[in-house]
Amino acid sequence: MSKDFVRHFLTGFFSIFKISKTTIRKKPETDLSEYFVKIEKYINSTFQEIKKRI
Repeated sequence: MSKDFVRHFLTGFFSIFKISKTTIRKKPETDLSEYFVKIEKYINSTFQEIKKRI
């Protein structure tokens, strides 16, 4: 795997984490399921990308 891909993976992962963390802090009543859907889509797309490169 290339360094660019790893950097892309980590950047995407931490941006999702950062968004959900700040939103949860502002609005604790926010439904978390939408964040899990976003994370799940991101993980799925990342694994598709890994499969293409292997």
